[in-house]
Amino acid sequence: MPGLTLATDIICGMPGETEADHAETLSLMQAVEFENAFCFAFSTREKTHAHRRFEDDVPQEVKKRRLNEVLESYRRGRDRKNAAEVGRQHCVQVEGPSR
Repeated sequence: MPGLTLATDIICGMPGETEADHAETLSLMQAVEFENAFCFAFSTREKTHAHRRFEDDVPQEVKKRRLNEVLESYRRGRDRKNAAEVGRQHCVQVEGPSR
């Protein structure tokens, strides 16, 4: 689909996440090259389903490493796509001044 862009939210280090699961996430990031990604390390918050149901069994340093790897993969894909746009022209519609 020409012009289609994709965005995602990714939580790294969910309870039970394995290195194989993380590798699959990185593979997806490389294959899709999302234009936007909101990436976070898992943390429990009181009064949430995750807080009540899951044991936070992924060490903080592992979450941080996985998050950094996901962010790096996202940035490489984003930068490659952005570089492909340099010098191109696009028609845009402006409806008024922004706030």
